[in-house]
Amino acid sequence: SKLPGNKECADCTARITGWAVLPHGCFVCINCAQIHRHLGRHISQVKAFNTGTYLWYPDEVKAMELMGNEKAAHLYLGRAGKSDTAAQKPSEHDPAHKKEQYVRNKYERGLWVDPEFSFDTCHDSVLEE
Repeated sequence: SKLPGNKECADCTARITGWAVLPHGCFVCINCAQIHRHLGRHISQVKAFNTGTYLWYPDEVKAMELMGNEKAAHLYLGRAGKSDTAAQKPSEHDPAHKKEQYVRNKYERGLWVDPEFSFDTCHDSVLEE
């Protein structure tokens, strides 16, 4: 969660993240974490990363380190056109049903998934130290 792209929720404009979404490897706010819980564990699982209350397995930690919000956006929103308003991230103040529709389209339905996504061609926007 140390990269700047992970400081804003992957699924709305909230500035505070505290939850990790597995296996997608992105960071979300508490409200979007609740939406992911409604999708079912076969699609998403959420864990708090700053409370120390969850047991983290090595593969889960690796998934979070490998992906992050910026890479997840390249993967899950890669086919969305600039004029595709449905693919635009909702505001943190939007109603829950609007956020849920966005999250379902993004992860469950995979409407905008880039089939040519590659970690080799996708880099975070900041230089890693």
